[in-house]
Amino acid sequence: MFNLNNFSLKIPTADQVSTLDQFTILNEPITSLELMERASKIFCHWFVKNFPSRENRIMVLAGPGNNGGDGLAVARLLIIEHYNINVLFLGNPDKASEDCKTNFDKFIKIFPNRIKILSTLTDLSQIGPGDFIIDALLGSGLNKPLEGNFLRVVRKVNSLPNKTISIDIPTGMFADETTVGDSIQADHVLSFEFPKLSFLMPESEERVKQWDFESIGLLKRGVDELDCNNFFLCKEAVKNAIPPRGKFSHKGVMGKVLLIAGQPGFAGAAILSGRGCLRAGAGLLYILSDESCLTPIQTALPEAIFSSMGKEFQGFNGINLSDFDAIACGPGLGQSPEATDLLLWLLNQIPSATKLVLDADALNIVASNKLLCKLPPNSILTPHPGEFSRLFGLGANDFETLEIQRQASVKYGIHIIYKGRYSRLSTPGGIAFFNPTGNCGMATAGSGDVLTGVIAALLGRGLSGENAAAAGMYIHGRAGDLATYQLGEDGILASDIAQNIPIAMKELI
Repeated sequence: MFNLNNFSLKIPTADQVSTLDQFTILNEPITSLELMERASKIFCHWFVKNFPSRENRIMVLAGPGNNGGDGLAVARLLIIEHYNINVLFLGNPDKASEDCKTNFDKFIKIFPNRIKILSTLTDLSQIGPGDFIIDALLGSGLNKPLEGNFLRVVRKVNSLPNKTISIDIPTGMFADETTVGDSIQADHVLSFEFPKLSFLMPESEERVKQWDFESIGLLKRGVDELDCNNFFLCKEAVKNAIPPRGKFSHKGVMGKVLLIAGQPGFAGAAILSGRGCLRAGAGLLYILSDESCLTPIQTALPEAIFSSMGKEFQGFNGINLSDFDAIACGPGLGQSPEATDLLLWLLNQIPSATKLVLDADALNIVASNKLLCKLPPNSILTPHPGEFSRLFGLGANDFETLEIQRQASVKYGIHIIYKGRYSRLSTPGGIAFFNPTGNCGMATAGSGDVLTGVIAALLGRGLSGENAAAAGMYIHGRAGDLATYQLGEDGILASDIAQNIPIAMKELI
């Protein structure tokens, strides 16, 4: 079976990255100073590409550690690129790290009039209203709150309107745990080699507004040996997870999906989920819904086959569950006693070979009736934060909630997609995959219904639960990005996302 881990990007801890730095230094071989220079050149290349104008003066705030050494090297290299650069150094250069001291001495020798020791907050008054700030005060090794001059400088910088760009990580921010206290509120960050786990958490929104990552050439052999349980999903992983259609494919081999969705007034949820399913390539779609939904569903989805639940639930009215490759349940279903009976019957009767995805009202029924232990192995749950809280509870911070999610997947043998920006999938093996696609414009009614349909289609097409969930959230997010490019974040509808599913999938071919 295709393994997503092999094609996804690891998200190591700060300690692991430090170990990988040393591994590269010893085995490339390369000196630590040369590696610092290489990283600084990578940052400068990124900076020139993203901020090409030389009109704004740039103030580099450098500290006494290796992050400050990066900043000093960056300042020197950007001057060569004809940027107007000045450096404010916080700390005693004689007590700086060895590589930072070397770069300090090199800079002051070549550009003695462009650097000043930052001794008081009044020195920051040199920063003009149009200046850019490059933050290189402290790096990813920080594990305690800021204090003293660093805290005062960070608070002052945050009070300024200037655009701030951080090297590797904003000063004061923790890389892989919840940040305590103040940090630079960066407009842009370039992270070296890997994304930082903290960048992917909602609680970091004000600390990191936009971020990128670039490789600085750490040895692949060392990366391969890292033991990580967090991964950043890549396009290549999704592309390889979805098998191509065979030349002689027909609807019978492209997946037969049953969607259980809709109640009076909520036919739209069934329609959106069904549209997502069909647009993701399901061969056959059956929709089991309330009789009142017949006309709107068959009008909107003539390709689907409709079956009525009847006024009182009495089994599936002749539908044989073993005929289906995948079943999706929940969008617009409601939480009535009849809906609860239906879900209980489904959980008791679903064949072991049939794959299951639950969303929306089905999740609330599971939570209120304590049905987690009844879920078939490898079921896929797609909760938003409110539904997740009802199912599993929330931690005191986003990192604790991630661990609650991971442990729930392991305990119950299920896949969980925690929906949001950087939606994350946890697996029964304790792995978490973070999704790079999607945007805040997708926070609109029915968006999750489309996702459920996409995942059901991929399950029907033969993907494993892990691969279908990961590929589904990637494709769904990419479709949302395409819709946003066309319409803007404020105006997209769930139907726009569904409409762009085939285009998102075409990009994977």
